[in-house]
Amino acid sequence: MQPTASEPGEPARRRRIGVIGGVGPLATAWLYERLVALSDPRGSGHYPDIVIHNLPFEVRSEVAFVAGDDAGEDAEHLTDQLVRSVRVLATAGAGHVLLPCNTLHSLLPAVRARLGTQAPQVAHMPQLTAQAVPAGSRVLVLGTGATVRLDYYGGLLRERDCTVTYLDSGDQDWLETLIQRAISENLAGLWPAIEQMVAAHVAVRRPDVVLLACTDLDTLGLDQVAGIPAIGSLQTLAGHGVTWLRGEQDVLAGAAR
Repeated sequence: MQPTASEPGEPARRRRIGVIGGVGPLATAWLYERLVALSDPRGSGHYPDIVIHNLPFEVRSEVAFVAGDDAGEDAEHLTDQLVRSVRVLATAGAGHVLLPCNTLHSLLPAVRARLGTQAPQVAHMPQLTAQAVPAGSRVLVLGTGATVRLDYYGGLLRERDCTVTYLDSGDQDWLETLIQRAISENLAGLWPAIEQMVAAHVAVRRPDVVLLACTDLDTLGLDQVAGIPAIGSLQTLAGHGVTWLRGEQDVLAGAAR
């Protein structure tokens, strides 16, 4: 899909980006703020052209799917919602779409199959984030139950000769409980306890990178965890979005398809 046509009084060829919102709400709000900040409105002279469609997800379906209980009806319901959202954003003139939820990217093949090739491209956040990790790194992945169970990032990172580890099952269950709370509250107050738990794993496994494979964790804006450099999926997505808005060549663009 081509950049949106200019309205009267608008600069020519300004690009409009779409965001599938509400997955979760705090991650959506943080992504919007980062897109605006990284666009440098004072320097560029204008704010970015962004359309957000906040999905009316059933909370029960989202919680069950993110936790890894991807029963067919929940996956089908969420796929329907994602297809609808891309169509809404396309109608609003978005030429590119951002989805600020790692777990829901597992549904993208089904979404693309139903939309066809004329729909705007949905950036593939996990692929973009995995490519941001230095090849050959030892990586500790922090994500939802579904992301861990599917080994979603594991497959992408091993293609880059990375060694991938996850939390032990008990700690993963505890982290999952906190992530579910992030649907309605900020994790900032809970982060010291999370970091203490992660530090115990860091001491044993000695990763080179901690990958924040859950956008709600990434809303904390961390550049390191327990003294280890952190790479955040949401921060990576924001950087990609601004690169697209500017019409610049994105070295990770090949991963967005």
